[in-house]
Amino acid sequence: MSGRCPRRSEIGATMMDQPIKPAPEAIAEAKRHPNGWVYVVEGAYGPDEDVPPQAIKGAWKVDPNGNITGEFIPNPNFVAGFQKPNPA
Repeated sequence: MSGRCPRRSEIGATMMDQPIKPAPEAIAEAKRHPNGWVYVVEGAYGPDEDVPPQAIKGAWKVDPNGNITGEFIPNPNFVAGFQKPNPA
């Protein structure tokens, strides 16, 4: 994964059955990560934490100029309501 994973609320994610449009924060994140991805993450994960696949709702591809390209790609491993594991 490239860069910070913004929280779902930061990038304007909508209901599962609705198209997900990138919010201004997601567009800004894309500008900071050309040739990368902007992810929709459910839960409170810090910039240095590993995010499990079950918490990643999906992503947008970012082109070499830092622009989001194409449609949102849903993650088939996403589990709605996935709870972040408590540290042991």
